Amino acid sequence: MDWKAVVKTVTPVLGAALGGPLAGPVLAVLGQALGVGSTEEEVAAKVVSASPEQLLALKQAEQGFQESMAKLGVDLEKVNSEDRDSARKMHMAMGDWVTPSLAIGITIGFFSLLGLTAFVELHNQQVIDILIGSLGTAWISVVTFYFGSSKGSQNKDKLLYNSTPRE
Repeated sequence: MDWKAVVKTVTPVLGAALGGPLAGPVLAVLGQALGVGSTEEEVAAKVVSASPEQLLALKQAEQGFQESMAKLGVDLEKVNSEDRDSARKMHMAMGDWVTPSLAIGITIGFFSLLGLTAFVELHNQQVIDILIGSLGTAWISVVTFYFGSSKGSQNKDKLLYNSTPRE
């Protein structure tokens, strides 16, 4: 189980911040909520085995984190946006050929495999399905890198998560 996926599901704000420049403070918040240290290993081990009470503690920690960031005048969306923007600027400044080559290869591979499966019966369908899923996920990352992810999409995801009944 991917512990970061669990964090993103339970606490979308902390999950998003975990992948950016605020990763250290986020690990400290997660560790404190779970009663462990603030290293990635300690938090990861505890997140995957978290009880419902601990998941609730994570949700409360997220609210506290948001309040603290607001008091400090930190706009989390702006921080994440600037982090993505700096990656794009670095790519352009370096004149890197690897990133666009990978993007082109992933795009061609994804749509070629989709086209192939539409017109040709392949023998090992499970392997093909895994390849399509992997290439599809990679292609989404390529599109997000070049065109960004909209704030509206993130809001939609949050609304869907909050409207889903929990047991």
